[in-house]
Amino acid sequence: MHKNVGWFIVAIWIILSGLIFVWLQQYGLPLPFVYVDTLVASTFTIAMLWIGLLLTRPYPTNAGACMYSSFIGVIVGLVVWYVDRSVLRLVFSNNEHILTFVSRSSFARLVISILIQTWASTLAYLWRKNERLNEQLIQISDASSMRRDAELFKLRNQLQPHFLYNSLNSVNALMLLDPDKAQSMIGKLSDFLRNSVKQESDEAVLFSNELNRIQTYLEIEAIRFGDRLEVVFDCEELESAMMPPFLLQPLLENAIKFGLYGQTGKVQISFSARLSDGYLTIMISNPYDAEFHPPKGTGFGLDGINRRLYLLYGRTDLLATTSADHTFITQIKIPQNYAQSNIDR
Repeated sequence: MHKNVGWFIVAIWIILSGLIFVWLQQYGLPLPFVYVDTLVASTFTIAMLWIGLLLTRPYPTNAGACMYSSFIGVIVGLVVWYVDRSVLRLVFSNNEHILTFVSRSSFARLVISILIQTWASTLAYLWRKNERLNEQLIQISDASSMRRDAELFKLRNQLQPHFLYNSLNSVNALMLLDPDKAQSMIGKLSDFLRNSVKQESDEAVLFSNELNRIQTYLEIEAIRFGDRLEVVFDCEELESAMMPPFLLQPLLENAIKFGLYGQTGKVQISFSARLSDGYLTIMISNPYDAEFHPPKGTGFGLDGINRRLYLLYGRTDLLATTSADHTFITQIKIPQNYAQSNIDR
């Protein structure tokens, strides 16, 4: 029961009493009769209305529930009419004028009583049905949210293994050839993974923090590829910009994979970021050979990034790719209002 239901019933009783009182006064009846009739009719109506609501509550199934509620309303309405009529005849048994009025108004009282009780019981049924539907919608929404969170968790967990395996293989190769580089790579890899764990539960992070984390990633890649890899950054002052964590790494990993494999000599990858019109726009460009197809691995890939953006923002237009003159460009747009609301929660 809602905590304010008592006050609601009192308010209904007062309104109903007022309506009955005004209706009876129009016929010039004695005030004692008007008071008694008002009190009896309104009190029994509210009491039986409450009983009717209790009778409709335990109905075990939705099948025919509306018809059942209407039936309860008719029965309770008949009871109210009969009790009201009997009490008035008993109290004013010696007043023929009042008894005549009670008889003449009997049909109107019956119709009004049945209508009030049927309306109340049917409304109560519809209210409970609406509550059940809301509960089902909440359950469906919760289940959908759980599936979404599970998929996001799965997508985020796909980020590290491929990069980690390659890094460990590089460390293994450097152990004999260049132990100092191997030791440096292990230290940077440890720092990178430690920072990744710290951000594991974050829905959104500062772009500057993500950029700092990605610098460590690029230092590791620089040890792997030596002087062949050059990443040029062109970023504005974006201290307030927000973004989901772990998006920059797969973007750069994809650019490195397609930019360096199949290429000889030094390869330059460009990274730019701008904040405008409520979006953080990030563009990464890398050279590519249209005839070269690197072997498929266990990397995250652009499809995974696009899927994650859809799960986070409900949009499919936040990632775009273009290619021209042997240059592949990846662009993502991060809505800032949504990202900011996530970091504030």
